[in-house]
Amino acid sequence: MDANISRTTSSHSGGSEGTSRQTYATGGESRFEIETTQPERLLRHDISDEELEILANNGSDGLSQAIWAFFGATLGALLPAADALYQAYWVRTAALTVLGLLSVLILVVGLVLVVGGNVVSRNRGSTASSLVREIRSRGRH
Repeated sequence: MDANISRTTSSHSGGSEGTSRQTYATGGESRFEIETTQPERLLRHDISDEELEILANNGSDGLSQAIWAFFGATLGALLPAADALYQAYWVRTAALTVLGLLSVLILVVGLVLVVGGNVVSRNRGSTASSLVREIRSRGRH
């Protein structure tokens, strides 16, 4: 600590947190105060390596990125598919072109994959949440 800076420390415990205050004064008139709080009690949990791996790998398998890719493909195919269906069935009664059929197919498959991916992702999230609840409900040592 610099020779021009003095420090005063005080501690007290109020409410659910303990508080520590430090006031620093420089050689002149300027002062600043740092206040640090901490909880009175920290809960710790023992978990197995398997449970830790499940929690650690919950969102790292690329499912979220795949869902966004499918969503982008679905969104990109929306206008071409709508135009192809409009041209084939409302303007003229000709069959869909290969490109139009492909865009409709991408739209339908993309929608199915986005919805299915979200269902799987939501189930994985609830599994992780239930695992966290189980760990927290364990008896205290």
